Amino acid sequence: MSDLIATAPTFGRIPTETIAVIGEHIVKEMRAEHGDKVASDRWWSITQTCRRWRDVLCDSAALWTNVTIKGIDYLQEMLVRSKKLPLTIHGSLCSDDDQTNCKKLRLIMSHSSRIRSLCITVSPGALKDLTEVPHISEMNKLEALDITQIPIETLEDGMPNTDILSRFQSPVLRSLRLTHFQFDDVQPLLCSTLTTLTLTGPGSASPSEMAQVLQGMPDLESLNLLLNFSPSDAV
Repeated sequence: MSDLIATAPTFGRIPTETIAVIGEHIVKEMRAEHGDKVASDRWWSITQTCRRWRDVLCDSAALWTNVTIKGIDYLQEMLVRSKKLPLTIHGSLCSDDDQTNCKKLRLIMSHSSRIRSLCITVSPGALKDLTEVPHISEMNKLEALDITQIPIETLEDGMPNTDILSRFQSPVLRSLRLTHFQFDDVQPLLCSTLTTLTLTGPGSASPSEMAQVLQGMPDLESLNLLLNFSPSDAV
């Protein structure tokens, strides 16, 4: 037994690559158990094993690509740790402090070219603020987009504001869920690559308008529409 103890490697002597593999295995198991949106801080405790483990794990970008929106400092830290890997980002941007909501969304969209999945509940003010950003990189990796606007925004002039959602356009978008938007506002995102589409009011559309849009989605497999349809245009 004494020989085994003498020759057994200590935590500090475990190879860097092995520590990284251990971390990735723990993350994989937690995501399998709790879903893809499990927060990264669920495995924060393993970084406390020792200083070397912390340094290695914090430098392992794959562990930090699933980002839950919390405080700005936390959000910034996760975005830095994930380096250049594709991101899954989810959470709320509709607190009473809309200035902070705007800052968080701008920070997220500064990494727009890396975002693969984005699921947010967001204030109208934060979305409108995004239209003031002069340059946002194209979201060429975005495959899944889920945006709920709270509270519901009603445009005073009744005109569509397609600029609000046009920043989220992607050539590889597969899954789209939008809640509390006008139908005209969402049209920039109704693209031919979609396989799943869910639209929930308060917007209104005529059946013929919707039919025309759907004709441009040859790969659509799932459709859920909770909109107001005009009875005068029944098909």
